[in-house]
Amino acid sequence: MWKKTREKPLTNEEIAVLVALWEACNGIVHAHVPEQAVLSRFKPHFRGLARKTLRKLARRPERYVLKHKNRETSYSITMMGIRKLRELGIIT
Repeated sequence: MWKKTREKPLTNEEIAVLVALWEACNGIVHAHVPEQAVLSRFKPHFRGLARKTLRKLARRPERYVLKHKNRETSYSITMMGIRKLRELGIIT
């Protein structure tokens, strides 16, 4: 069946990107926001790192972020991502 994996702690960059995605989605799980909407919340010289971190966060086994492939790639936050932010005390 399912093998329980040990959850790796989030880095500061991953937390920042997760918060930016949560703000871009207005906390709604069903919202699909383009990558640029998330990256626009960072200063221009941090956007390259934020793009890499967002893509890395979408590949994590914990599934905090869902990636949607359309004409342009969009992302949405999952309930696991919202729970993680609440657990960290970042959102209420």
